[in-house]
Amino acid sequence: MVTRNSTTLWLATALLSLWFAPLSRAADNRYTLSFGSYQPAANPTFVSCLLDISTGTLGAPDLVAGYSFGVCMASNVQVNSGLFGIDVATANGGHPPTFWVFNPYPGGCTCAVVINTVPAFALPAGTGYEIAWFEAQAPGSQLIDPVYCETMGSPPVELLIVEPSGASTCPATVPGLSALQNPNPPPAAISGFYRGDCNGSGTLAINDAIAIFLKLFPLPNTVPGPDCDDACDANDDGGLTIADAIAVLNFLFGSPSIPIPGPHLCPDGDPTPSDPLGCVDTVSCP
Repeated sequence: MVTRNSTTLWLATALLSLWFAPLSRAADNRYTLSFGSYQPAANPTFVSCLLDISTGTLGAPDLVAGYSFGVCMASNVQVNSGLFGIDVATANGGHPPTFWVFNPYPGGCTCAVVINTVPAFALPAGTGYEIAWFEAQAPGSQLIDPVYCETMGSPPVELLIVEPSGASTCPATVPGLSALQNPNPPPAAISGFYRGDCNGSGTLAINDAIAIFLKLFPLPNTVPGPDCDDACDANDDGGLTIADAIAVLNFLFGSPSIPIPGPHLCPDGDPTPSDPLGCVDTVSCP
């Protein structure tokens, strides 16, 4: 089940104010995801997803404007439902976040939230913020042992914290796991582009939808993204429109995921080289 706001325009407006910088996969200890207290053998079990935000350098508070994450459990644990947390609504003046999506899967769930378009509506430094909750059920007396992960969803959803400035980072997690790394080293890099990868990071994430919106509607003092319109043309219709950002979001968070055209791997090349779009700033990816 996917739950989200009903209008494309509202979503577009929410995302236009953020610029997501390339993500570093090292865990950033200014932000820590954990789980609230729950009854591990209860059926069903209600689990809160909590966020701690530190006070930054020189005493300046770190703020959170959005986030995404996956939760992994045993494959026979069923997630029945979930929602954004009460502290997210409080940060947004008592209203639901401007954009949110929650997807349950066998053995886990994924969640992504943009709190508001206005930087003032962000989570300030503090501890124990409830940013989401979910209801999980396991067979018999099996224990439910959730961990944050980057392997849940199709495609998998990244662990991501977004600040009002647009900087994005990977939070620390409790218990047991920092951001999951790919156990298999990538093959030698080949230069090219990845359809939908508008920010040139080599992967697809919610920040690529932001990059498409900002290419269409640049904000003052925004640092330009890579010069690769072919990558930003997520639906490969030969033009850049809001539909390309929606295509990225539907691919990442649709239930089921709605595929986007290739190339999905850099060596594949552009299947539509005759369109007017090109790619100057290629990326290195497998």
